[in-house]
Amino acid sequence: MFPLTGNAQSTADYTLSAPDSDVVINESIVVTWTTPEGANLSGDWIGLYRVGDSDQRYQSWKYVSGNNNTIEFTPKEPGSYEFRYFKNSGYTRVAKSNPFTVVTETGGGGQCSVSYLNQVTNYPPKSGPIIAFGDSLTAGVGATNGQDYVSQLSRKVGVPIINAGKSGDTTEDSLVRLQSDVLSRNPSVVIVWLGGNDIISRFYEDLEAGIEKLNYNEMFQIIVLKLTGKIPDSAGITEDETFENLTTVIERIQSTGAIVIVVGFRGGIYDEDLEGRYKQVAETTGSIYVPDVLMGVIGHPSLMSDLVHPDDDGYEIVANRIEPYLRCAL
Repeated sequence: MFPLTGNAQSTADYTLSAPDSDVVINESIVVTWTTPEGANLSGDWIGLYRVGDSDQRYQSWKYVSGNNNTIEFTPKEPGSYEFRYFKNSGYTRVAKSNPFTVVTETGGGGQCSVSYLNQVTNYPPKSGPIIAFGDSLTAGVGATNGQDYVSQLSRKVGVPIINAGKSGDTTEDSLVRLQSDVLSRNPSVVIVWLGGNDIISRFYEDLEAGIEKLNYNEMFQIIVLKLTGKIPDSAGITEDETFENLTTVIERIQSTGAIVIVVGFRGGIYDEDLEGRYKQVAETTGSIYVPDVLMGVIGHPSLMSDLVHPDDDGYEIVANRIEPYLRCAL
């Protein structure tokens, strides 16, 4: 019997506790819960989820038992996870655990989520700073002070990360400042998250030409973003040019001896689904690849500050997803 559909909520009387430390892939882990005294537990269940996934996209689930306040789960893939508690065989969520990271035993002292480190260009890392290079998503547009993904990621891994994000940058723009903002610092690891503004530029051109259609609310948000300069002017950058520029950025960084982590994502509300091309670029250049980092964030108002940029919670999901891959590089 699979859980039925319902409404999500949060109730302080129910709690879930997950491991505080990293968990090795395929190891059994224990989740502990508490419930209000005398609560009816019939049909209550706990699911294992990737951080940011919807309630319907559980990895595995089990019913709770009134005789035991623990359940064992065995994650099959590396990544950032959490447990969620639901009532009465439905999706009425009453508790969520702390997030935790599932890692493989390959490299990084057992803290790595990448099984192909022998194929990563410039691994193991040299000494030097860690830099996050990108556009407004790296700069942290939409986040409050210190809650952009770079700041949150830095706290999670316990090392400083230089934020070289610049709002409005296309892949062409990034090439212009690559030397001054990245290469001149002789980095050891560079997180590259680029291409979003290229996508927006193409989408906006299609919007002006009447090829794309939006509802009134989305159109209003796009106009506001355009007027405030949070999305760039139409740049005429084709999809092929985007990935040619991205490849050039990566190869120039690698020529300094640095490891590159490529962040992939889909086009959000836009038609372009380019994650496969991001993955291909990462594989071709020998970069570490973080898949679909905005999955479950874009399109969810509770995680977004506007139509394009996450809020603090959305950026935390991004940081959680990049964290295990950065640990590999370190």
